[in-house]
Amino acid sequence: MAVQQDEYESVTSPSVISSLLNTMIESGGVTLCLATPDARPEPVVLMEQHAGETLVMDLSSVDYLLSRLQQGEQFFLRGQSQGKVVRTPLLSLTETRRSGGRFLCCSNYPSSVEVLQRRESYRAELRMGMVVSALVVGESGESAQGELRDLSQDGRQLELPLTASGILAETQYSLKLAFTFPSGTYFEVNGVARHQKTDPERHMLRVGFRFAGCTSEQERQIWYFVCEIEREAARYKKEVQEERQPSPLFEQPGKRTPDTEHIGRRDIRRYATPMARRLVKVAAYLDAQLLMLQQGSDIDSRQLSRNADRLLMLHEEDREGLLFATRCLSLEPLLVRHGIAVAVHLLDLVGANMPRDVRKAIVASGLVHDLGKALIPQVVFKAPNFEATHRQALSEHVSLLMA
Repeated sequence: MAVQQDEYESVTSPSVISSLLNTMIESGGVTLCLATPDARPEPVVLMEQHAGETLVMDLSSVDYLLSRLQQGEQFFLRGQSQGKVVRTPLLSLTETRRSGGRFLCCSNYPSSVEVLQRRESYRAELRMGMVVSALVVGESGESAQGELRDLSQDGRQLELPLTASGILAETQYSLKLAFTFPSGTYFEVNGVARHQKTDPERHMLRVGFRFAGCTSEQERQIWYFVCEIEREAARYKKEVQEERQPSPLFEQPGKRTPDTEHIGRRDIRRYATPMARRLVKVAAYLDAQLLMLQQGSDIDSRQLSRNADRLLMLHEEDREGLLFATRCLSLEPLLVRHGIAVAVHLLDLVGANMPRDVRKAIVASGLVHDLGKALIPQVVFKAPNFEATHRQALSEHVSLLMA
């Protein structure tokens, strides 16, 4: 594969800027560079961001530059975030204070950032509604079923159940990674786990793998998959998806038999009733929507509309079966179970005499009404004592969702 040129992209979305800066804060490795031709990058600590207002930095390591910065000399910050090089526009200090021998400084908040994306390591992200099942097999033959989240020429990120931690502990071995597209296309490659992050609310692991020992044919196939994932994702960005032809990798040749069906990482055989198994698609949508919200995206109105219609249809078909099925989703995260239960019980409460479009709006509202709680810091939910500050933070979940 020919190496392509690097591309710079200006990002102006407040939610994306906030997400990129958060990653820089968590990972460290931020440098400060003065806006002069001979300036060199100096390591600093980006401590906090207050979106739309200010950045907070520890500039103790560059105290010899403080006098110039306090006199108004401009600078920019640069660091790594989400596999990309991120650079702010020119900033200026607005406040400096000394605390415990450290110099804590504030600057204006960037209205945009520049992102350097190296095409040779470009990551194609799967958007909501794109499901590619993944399998990780350890040296001992133990396996874990999950979902592909993104793919690049160098590696991929998977979402796996917490039970996969035993397989990942075999860090000295190269693991077999396999994934299956909706078309039935199957691909295997070896990989090594590089990093993992636990999502306790969803009982999942997000694991990044680096491919190992790829042949030239495997590299060619991987690049084809990357391009096709990006092609399919582009359809979801358009107002009318039908204007673009779907990728052949995401076209289903026919319905799978119920006894072998997986919806991504979900084995529907583990759900107690036939109606609960039909609710899995709604649960998968809400679960994916939670993840997208945490990454700075908005509610996907198209998917929400489809799943509201699905619940209306299921309620008309078997009211009692649907009500009981809401109690059979113990494998799903709490916010997913709660959203489905509220939507179904509200639908049952209003009855069939109300116009269908109103009932659909009620169902849609019920599905997403509490998803904003996924954006509240987890420390609020883990606090040993629920205090006024925690109550205030919790009360903001609706405004966070609407922002």
